[in-house]
Amino acid sequence: RKPADTEVVVTLPPTVPAAPGAVPVGDAAGQVLASPVTVRDLLVGMLRATPPPGVRVAPHTAVVLETAALRITTTRVYVTGTLQGYVAEAVNRTAEPLPLRLPEYSAPGLTALSATAEVLPPHGTTTVYLVFQP
Repeated sequence: RKPADTEVVVTLPPTVPAAPGAVPVGDAAGQVLASPVTVRDLLVGMLRATPPPGVRVAPHTAVVLETAALRITTTRVYVTGTLQGYVAEAVNRTAEPLPLRLPEYSAPGLTALSATAEVLPPHGTTTVYLVFQP
């Protein structure tokens, strides 16, 4: 594998406290369950849009990457313990197919990264999933 010709830097959104509209998942008495959530648990929950117990979900909007060809904007945040997961929309701003090249993305604390499509069609979109652990 040869070195990347482009460096992609993702801007980490600020830490999100519990906010109006956040949905804690817990037991019938409203107590948030204390079982630890792994990176895999959080990523699977984000992919399925079903948060694991103990995870808060809230709307979130922040541009995390913006270039002439690509814009990635968060739409939701999943928070639990030291993990923060972001669901984002990636938009291809060009008239050509655009590979996301996910293995080249880096940011402090970025632990897991996935997308529903690794190549965006011309002017197309896809969903991107990012999990951070400081």
